[in-house]
Amino acid sequence: MNNGLRMGACCAALLFACAADGGTGTSPSGEDPISVSEQDLSFEDGGIPEPGPLFDKAAAYLCLLPRSHSCSDGQIAAIVKASNDGEILVSQSVLARLDEPVARAIAERLITDHRLANEQLAQTGIAPVPNHISKALTEAAQHHVEMLAQKSEEELAGKYLTEEVLDHARTLGSLDHLLIPSASDGALRSVLTKIRASVSRHTLLVDEAQQLVTGACGGELPPEPVPEPTQE
Repeated sequence: MNNGLRMGACCAALLFACAADGGTGTSPSGEDPISVSEQDLSFEDGGIPEPGPLFDKAAAYLCLLPRSHSCSDGQIAAIVKASNDGEILVSQSVLARLDEPVARAIAERLITDHRLANEQLAQTGIAPVPNHISKALTEAAQHHVEMLAQKSEEELAGKYLTEEVLDHARTLGSLDHLLIPSASDGALRSVLTKIRASVSRHTLLVDEAQQLVTGACGGELPPEPVPEPTQE
């Protein structure tokens, strides 16, 4: 299965990652479904690739959530903060190297808006409780920084915008089908709803920017070379 199909499967899986227990943070069996082991996060034997430009551990982990999965408010706060911090980190890492004005404007907008989102989250007074999803998001952001650092000036804007299209699609899915349904605190739910509106706007802006810079869906790949027939 190629990366695009895997990402599509992940998005489909997110549609079923809804809270079925009223946001208590426990599964029907009473166990905390978010407390999986580090071994459970090793996808080497499960047919899911290691982190890559179009598919990372954070997305893969969200795909594996059971339908009854729910997070506590503290866990939600940690996940959202990790997501915001990741967007800020990635955008800051490329800002000085971006020659495309539209891509640079996107990076500046994301830094500003995600800092504001963190401020709004802090105002709820809910202490973040680190968990495997927040850790996976942090690791994914660091991976994206390292990957983008290896790109040439000509490649950078297109690769950055492609990553942001996918990141924001994933974030919308997690907000709609995991984080907002799981939130029990009214102030937290209100902040998540505001963040969701901001992420939705970002998704449209990044998609438009990507089309201007590289074309729809990051541009078309060149045709694969046709192998020459072998001589008998």
